[in-house]
Amino acid sequence: MGQANQKALVYEQVQKAAAEHRASTEAAGKKGSGKADVFPLYDPTSGKFAQGMSQDDISKFVGRSFAGTERTDPEWSYDWVLGPALRKDREDADRIHAISFSADNFVCAHGTLPKEGVIFGSHSSEGTDDSLAAVLVARRYPDGYRKEWSEGLWDLWHTARNITNMPAVFTSSKYAATRKAVQPRLDFILPLMQTSHEDLASMPHWYVALMATSPDRGGEGHCAALMRTIARRADADGLPCYLETSAARTVDIYRHFGFEVVKKTTLTVPDDEEGSLPHEYLYCMIRPPAVPSL
Repeated sequence: MGQANQKALVYEQVQKAAAEHRASTEAAGKKGSGKADVFPLYDPTSGKFAQGMSQDDISKFVGRSFAGTERTDPEWSYDWVLGPALRKDREDADRIHAISFSADNFVCAHGTLPKEGVIFGSHSSEGTDDSLAAVLVARRYPDGYRKEWSEGLWDLWHTARNITNMPAVFTSSKYAATRKAVQPRLDFILPLMQTSHEDLASMPHWYVALMATSPDRGGEGHCAALMRTIARRADADGLPCYLETSAARTVDIYRHFGFEVVKKTTLTVPDDEEGSLPHEYLYCMIRPPAVPSL
């Protein structure tokens, strides 16, 4: 079977599975999300963030979320990349800083710099706590995924804006051995993500680049509210959504919103350092657009 036919078959299977989950999506929308209030977190015309926040604030928020805590899981792909030396204490400042630095690149590349980028936040619409509870960064790719030449300049801009705030894992002699082990993992996962995105989402689509909930705000419906927001945006455009996740638990969550797994890859590199185990899996998921009811 040719590659084009394989993609068509996968997409047909995903559409069928997503249709089966559509009722669950609607049911999920009626449960537990009454307190979640979604709002645009970034205004591309003014370049300003809501609630007096900055891009650094958003990146640090994602870093704290993805680092995990004693009670909450980390974003496992980041956990795997950083390795055992930075796994002992999930709330270690150097660990959070490294993840925030990486998240900042995603915020730039998919939220603030491209004209098709969006950043949504969610906070509580009840009670007195209106602090940021969750963030979603997404980007519309009108011609399918491809990295433009200009995005290489964005990477340089990201590095330049953080030149005086580089994570210790990249600069300190304390992490010399860790740094040597981290690089092969980066060399594996970054091309994997890019080639998977190119292959699986060659059509126009929305890409959910980041979805992060504050560790102490889980269960309040903020992730659900944000995922429904981007799903409605994609449905209005008649476009599918694409994302990656590295936790089976979040795969189940995203399935409630019509996403289905189209690829899964074990994260592993040869001759990895002692204490670094393969992670199963990095999942790639697609949500077809809803078919309008007649």
